[in-house]
Amino acid sequence: MKKALFLCGCLFFLFLWSSAQDSLNTFSNQIKQYEENDEFNGVIAIAMEGKVFFHRGIGFANFEDQIKNDRSMPMPISSITKPFTAMAIMLLVERQLMDYKDQVSKHIENFPYQNITIQHLLNHTSRFKRSYKDDLSTTDEILNYVINKKPKLSFEPGDKFQYSNLGYSLLAAIVEKVSGKPFDRFLSEEIFKPLSMNNTFLLTDENAKIPKANSYDKNGNLTAWHLDSYPGAKGIYASANDLLKWDQALYGEQLVSQETISKSYTSGTLNDGSTINYGYGWRKWNGNEHLIFHAGDWVGNESILFRDLDRKMTIIIMANRENEISKWQLMDQILAELDYDN
Repeated sequence: MKKALFLCGCLFFLFLWSSAQDSLNTFSNQIKQYEENDEFNGVIAIAMEGKVFFHRGIGFANFEDQIKNDRSMPMPISSITKPFTAMAIMLLVERQLMDYKDQVSKHIENFPYQNITIQHLLNHTSRFKRSYKDDLSTTDEILNYVINKKPKLSFEPGDKFQYSNLGYSLLAAIVEKVSGKPFDRFLSEEIFKPLSMNNTFLLTDENAKIPKANSYDKNGNLTAWHLDSYPGAKGIYASANDLLKWDQALYGEQLVSQETISKSYTSGTLNDGSTINYGYGWRKWNGNEHLIFHAGDWVGNESILFRDLDRKMTIIIMANRENEISKWQLMDQILAELDYDN
């Protein structure tokens, strides 16, 4: 009986997998056109239950040396770094080394603001603006700027949502203070290595020469404009294969419990009781509880990691050049062909 049920389950999965693959025929032809017209440069991978059924490496990771893009190439994922930073915090909370309700000042000496908590930073309700100076490339520089410059804040913590790269860099600094490890080392030892994410790293001066995709503007000019700024908010390079490993790990408990992971998908709540479309590093796609994602944009780099928690469908798009065709246009086309209601 068990063997029969297992076989039925396998056959049903193969049916779904084959149906999803067949439904992307039109999109596949469109992608060929984009490639021929040089309208998109990057990587696309679509999977169900961790099995890739559609992928394209288009254009070059390195135009100068004619190194092509593929699923194993580390590419800048920009703000998709934030879910990893949130996971670092969740790991420390589960180990009872800190709490979401802790004030930031508990962990950062001389922090000049009262009543800003870890949860405010995670939910982007801390009052900090999106970004300040573009050349803040280390957590020490972040802390020195906040403590010495004391940037003006415009509302009470928790009153409203205001997306903040600085806030997530402060979370990276807190991880360092609590764990006693540099943030890049913590990510490597506690997340990347346990998940065998061998082509993923946080960009630092020490690892800057690791082979990876370059970044280009819309004219094809090489650009590296502050790619290492705001660590924790951005700065991770990852391959599409590694992002799929990360996606699949979030269905299990290799890093933290499912109870904790579920919290990361839960919408934050403001002081007035209203909710926002942001949890701990994740957003909901058009308000759908089972469709979550995070996107990234920075100096020619576009990325998105989309996850359907019910169908276990994963869509990964990464671009290392300013393209004519955006990730949002690609997502609209993919979701339409996979019978999602955008």
